[in-house]
Amino acid sequence: MRTPVSEIDLRRAKTEAEALEIMREEQRTPIAGATDLYVALNFGTLVPRKFVDIWGVKELRGILASGDMLVIRALTTYTEIMKSMDVARRLPILAQASRPTRPPPGRTRCWR
Repeated sequence: MRTPVSEIDLRRAKTEAEALEIMREEQRTPIAGATDLYVALNFGTLVPRKFVDIWGVKELRGILASGDMLVIRALTTYTEIMKSMDVARRLPILAQASRPTRPPPGRTRCWR
């Protein structure tokens, strides 16, 4: 049985604090790229009905290198990983593994 799209309740967060507040106030599932959501909708297996879109949360993007630590934040895209000199230097196997995984359109969304 497919899920009617009209039954989905979506809120968008612009900051990490706002996303956490929304999820604290209401039981919502965070989404970013939404590929899994579309697949579940198509197969009729979508269980959650309330979501918070975190795609616009800038604090969850990017790659930080400091000392011997490398931080890849949750909304970092395949393209960012592939192009990162810090990833290439510190985790060459990750840089190499990220190349063949997706065609160009899929590289611009988050991975998880």
